[in-house]
Amino acid sequence: MRLGKMLLLTFIALPLLLAQAPPRGDEYWPKEIDAGNIHLDLYQPQVDSWKGNRIEARSAVIVTFKRDTTQIFGTVSTSARTEVDKEARLVSLEDIAVKEANFPSAPSLQDKLRKAVRESVPSWPHTVSLDRPLADLAITQRET
Repeated sequence: MRLGKMLLLTFIALPLLLAQAPPRGDEYWPKEIDAGNIHLDLYQPQVDSWKGNRIEARSAVIVTFKRDTTQIFGTVSTSARTEVDKEARLVSLEDIAVKEANFPSAPSLQDKLRKAVRESVPSWPHTVSLDRPLADLAITQRET
């Protein structure tokens, strides 16, 4: 009888607990980020290298200014310090730095856009599933 009640509670409680689990932060891409007077669409990063606890990646980005629908396309190269939680299969990204940001279609706005991208970093996802960078790294290593 006791075992039956415990099993029943488990079957009822487990789906509720799983449904309330916080999102991992990288389930949906691109990420939409509003920073000051710009809006960024940051696409899923592609890992270039991951040595020790340092990861380097690049992302496509689309920038639009508020009250303007013109899209400015570019790329962003980043580096970050990583902390891996193997049990939870999560990677925390710390000290994210924008190494380079290029917007070839808007040469006159390069400096302004680079500054805006760098200032938006605190709004970027800082936790990602371990499986994503590992898969990206495997692809990158196969290509080289």
